[in-house]
Amino acid sequence: MTYSQPGLFELQPTFTVHSLFRLWVMDVLAALRAMPAHSVHTAFFSPPYWKVRDYGVSGQWGQEATMVEHIANLVQLFHELRRVLHPTGTAWLNYQDATAQNGRPATEAEIEACARRTIEKNYPTDQFAKANGWNRSAGTAKGSGLKVKQMLMLPQRISLAIQETGWWLRSEIVWEKSNCNSENAKDRPSRSHEMIYLFSPSSRYFYDIHAVRNNQWTSPEGWVYGSQLRTVWKTTAARSLSKAHPATFHPELPRRGVLLGTSSLGCCPECLSPVLPIYEPGPADLAAQRRCGGNSKGEYHGKGRRDYAAEGAQDPSEVKRRRLKSMVPYRLCAARTSCACLRSPDHAIPCTVLDPFSGEGTTGRAALMNGRAYVGIELHPGHAQWQIDNVAPMASLLGRLR
Repeated sequence: MTYSQPGLFELQPTFTVHSLFRLWVMDVLAALRAMPAHSVHTAFFSPPYWKVRDYGVSGQWGQEATMVEHIANLVQLFHELRRVLHPTGTAWLNYQDATAQNGRPATEAEIEACARRTIEKNYPTDQFAKANGWNRSAGTAKGSGLKVKQMLMLPQRISLAIQETGWWLRSEIVWEKSNCNSENAKDRPSRSHEMIYLFSPSSRYFYDIHAVRNNQWTSPEGWVYGSQLRTVWKTTAARSLSKAHPATFHPELPRRGVLLGTSSLGCCPECLSPVLPIYEPGPADLAAQRRCGGNSKGEYHGKGRRDYAAEGAQDPSEVKRRRLKSMVPYRLCAARTSCACLRSPDHAIPCTVLDPFSGEGTTGRAALMNGRAYVGIELHPGHAQWQIDNVAPMASLLGRLR
């Protein structure tokens, strides 16, 4: 499968009711407007950060003249995304902040020096390299109206602007990158995190709380152990697979979004309403409770010396008791349809995951590896071709397995 001009490239479905891989090679807003309404169950994506990279493609996002224009574009994106998302759907937005600077394009000497360091240190991508067509950020101070060295607070500005249009902002997640390189700054801590925001078009949406858990492990009987997922996700920094895309996130991030935001049991072929998993609680993990300070029964009865209630403060002993009590495993035991047109969960089809800035298809791989269908949108033809060559075959394999 090859491309000759911008348009839609679709892998023919390996079974008749649903396509597992679709890739739109065109502008993101035009692609969203052409997609069917309510056809996506969750979207996990990271848009091009403002004034950070120039991909050398006409119509690219991230090179807007001002910060206000960049935020307005993302608000417009979410406006179109609301129509495409299923009423039970969710959207996960990954974004990293930057500092205001005058900036400038890289010089020839800097390009050569970075290319040498790439070879010497075996970096996954060529920073500032001509072949990749992108340079470091330039002009963020002028375009934002802030003084040099000021934090732009772009993740927060973007999330609040989207919230003001009627979206529910449900969670703020910190992606902690445990092995990222140190920054050059000498007068502040080096950043090692990015932000992920969970949005929903309404107050009620699909969220599988037991699909991903902290310190998760599964017993031979199918019991899933672990505590409820927290808002700090710690992984290593991302590495590009294609060695041509300079901005990727760790595959664990979209994996979590896919499992939490879509049903593993699929959805209705007609209205696409998700099949709801039903879990049953199991026996407490006494060994884990004891490791966390519980007694032989996994309980905790300690008391502090202070009167926390009178002080209006939270009692840490009570918090510990609740945490130990919550360390109960769960197991999938049944399924329930959420619409009248699907009479049996056996007739369900895979849920659909969208990445409107799909790059090298990290979200697509996470979706297909976990039995979901994938829709990607990518403007850069080289990155789109890499997905067609390397991600699309996974859809064929999944279709054969089904």
